[in-house]
Formats: sequence, C-alpha cells, structure tokens
Amino acid sequence: MPTPDRTLDQAEADLDRMIATILEDGIDDAQLERIRTQILAASIYDRDSLQGRAREFGAAVTAGLTVQDVLDWPDILAAVTEEDVLAAAARVFDLNNSVTGFLTKPAAVVALVPEGAPVSSDGDAAQPTMPEEPGSPEAAPAPETPTEPAAPEVSQ
Repeated sequence: MPTPDRTLDQAEADLDRMIATILEDGIDDAQLERIRTQILAASIYDRDSLQGRAREFGAAVTAGLTVQDVLDWPDILAAVTEEDVLAAAARVFDLNNSVTGFLTKPAAVVALVPEGAPVSSDGDAAQPTMPEEPGSPEAAPAPETPTEPAAPEVSQ
C-alpha cells in the first residue's frame, strides 16, 4: 500500500527498483542469517502444539514433500546460500514475465433506488413487485391443497 503522497505506479516503480538493487548488490550476510533465524524460530514455535506440528506435516505432504523433508528442514534451511536466494529471486522477479494488478477503492456508488421507494428492514431496497393483470396465473387464487382426513377416534 503506497503512502498517501505516492501513486500506485510510483509504488510499483519503487518496488521494481528495490528488487533490482537486491539482484545487483546481493544480500547482506547478517540479513540472510537473521531471516534464517526467523524462519527457523517460526517453525519451532509451530511445533509447540500438536495442531501446529500436524499442520506442518500435512502442508508438506500435500505439497509433494515427504515426512523426511520436514524432519530435514532445519538442515536444508541452514544450507541455503546467498547465491541460492539470488538465483531464485532472478527467476521469480523477471520483469519480462511480470503482471501487475491494482486493487482500488470502487467509485462512489450511485443510488439506484428512487427517492421514496420502499426499503426493507435491513436498509436495502425492497424487491419490486409487478402489478398483477386480471386473468393472469399470478392473480388467480392458489388452489386449495387437499388435507388428509382426521384419524378416527379410538375409544378404549
């Protein structure tokens, strides 16, 4: 979300510049270690509950990983290098394959309900009703549905 003094186009250009800077200058070793520590800590906290542990294994298995992959995760994470991160970032952030969509607030809603029209109890416009024409099926009274005869009384 851009700040009030920036447009969406300016914010997108800023983001593209930051990505280009990271791809050109690389990642600071201290930053990479801090990110590794945060990811590992989040994984450890998830393991503090049975639900978190089950979610971790379930998400991994449904994504095509194995139980052993989950168990090896701390070692896999520790083995990630700056070069690995930059190579993945270069593939993911290829501007030739990027698409940008902006979510914006809708324009002011124009009142579609004429002034003085009936409104339902929840504040929405009441459903319009069509006048019934004489002889139309809607104007005819509903046929009575037969009722079952009452069961005879049984005396003892």
